[in-house]
Amino acid sequence: MVLMGVFASAAGGQVSRQTTEVSPARGVPEFLRLGFSGPLETPFADARIVGVGDRALRLPVIIDTDVDPNAARIRLPGAIAPGGYTVYWRIMSADGHAVTGDSVVRVGAGNAPPAAAANAAFGSGHGAWIAAIGRTLVIAGAVVALGLVALRWVIADPAAAGGGLRPPGPARDEHAGDRMLGALAASMPSWWRRWSLAVTAWFVGAVMMLVGTLPTLGLAPSDLGVVLGDTRFGRTMLVISGAAVIAAVAGAALIGVNGDRRRSTAVALAAPPAAVIVAMSWLGHASLATDRTLNIGVDAVHTAATAAWIGGLVGLGYLVITPTARLALGDGVAYAAAAVVRFSSLAVAAVAVLVVTGVYRALAEVGALGDLTGTVYGRVLLIKLGLFAGMLVLGGYNRFVVHPRLERAALGLPGGDAAATRLLGRSIRAELGFAAALIATVGILVSTAPPG
Repeated sequence: MVLMGVFASAAGGQVSRQTTEVSPARGVPEFLRLGFSGPLETPFADARIVGVGDRALRLPVIIDTDVDPNAARIRLPGAIAPGGYTVYWRIMSADGHAVTGDSVVRVGAGNAPPAAAANAAFGSGHGAWIAAIGRTLVIAGAVVALGLVALRWVIADPAAAGGGLRPPGPARDEHAGDRMLGALAASMPSWWRRWSLAVTAWFVGAVMMLVGTLPTLGLAPSDLGVVLGDTRFGRTMLVISGAAVIAAVAGAALIGVNGDRRRSTAVALAAPPAAVIVAMSWLGHASLATDRTLNIGVDAVHTAATAAWIGGLVGLGYLVITPTARLALGDGVAYAAAAVVRFSSLAVAAVAVLVVTGVYRALAEVGALGDLTGTVYGRVLLIKLGLFAGMLVLGGYNRFVVHPRLERAALGLPGGDAAATRLLGRSIRAELGFAAALIATVGILVSTAPPG
């Protein structure tokens, strides 16, 4: 959220104050108008002027959502003595960020009063950090949960049911698929623990977003009902929290059904995190773009592709590496090779989607090349791109080194290496390290105002 008017500037997700002087030639203007880059929430808008009498005087804040939801007008006192005055304002953006600032009004001569004590009631920046961590947990939880579902039903189950990757010929082991499915079922408790942890993470993150937003806006716990019922941010938090509850209920009902490979089970487990991904895109910077619907859709697809890749990497350790260790050497190599071949195809498609959607969203957020190094948002975006490049290098190692060795070993061709599963495990751990840093960077990005 960026203030677009002439009086001040504020960064979404942070308590930011910049002062601009307004020196009317004839008395005091009726309003200070603040224009922002995105919609504002009517509740909790507050403004006060210091320098009138002995204490701060509260001023009306008008947000006409039917005329211009991106603008606020602060009504100034009609008759005040010559001198300097400071107007402090606090507004909640539609994405749940606290936007605060101050403007100096000079009538005739005189200096504005010191800013120190006047703005204490407008909240603290500490809550913004809590909310930012919460956003990161919500995104990470939804990404991992959806990726785990995709890894199981799109990669692991078909690879095991098909008996793995085998040399062509009539001599086919009809029981290989059963053995692989048995090893996969024995590894499912670890998968369920990770899936449950991901769901818990996004629920805790939603709570942290709410808890952090209250002090950032200078609100009391008693204001929580208004936040949840009367703001877009609050209603989105209800959707995200409700999705976590639905996911937990679905998981509790299906956790013992390890051998169930029906699509309905996959849909029941994938729908809640998919809904959270869409909700976070609807709440975030994409909703502030000119073509709002297209940008929200592109952002959601971008995050879903991230889930397929990063969440899939989490699942590879528990549904590919672990079951492989439970199988005899021939079965293990055949299963691992089949799963890696399938995941490589999924990862390549995900990376292609990430590049296209990422470039589109970056162009929408960053107005000029100079913003990449001249703004906080741009510098964090560069860090994200560097981490993404690191993951691409490791992914290329898997695709062009580990993958061929496993595939050749499974097919009995020269150049195969049955021990390549150990290389795969080490590479996955390295990629997950980059992925954790990348998701943390995304959490910072969604809590920082873009320059565009």
